[in-house]
Amino acid sequence: MRPLKPVYFSIGDVIAVLSESINPRDYLFRMKISVKSDDGLELSTICAEPGDFFSGEL
Repeated sequence: MRPLKPVYFSIGDVIAVLSESINPRDYLFRMKISVKSDDGLELSTICAEPGDFFSGEL
């Protein structure tokens, strides 16, 4: 059996699939504003730039 290769997912791709949004960046932006105003929490990612990737394995 061959070893599994890492698979990379962008945050935008994950949001697009989970939310079925046609504009996942806008969806994430609006969700951050909503959570901050409702709960006082600020959502952020470890990445500094859009398009950075999360590494996972299948």
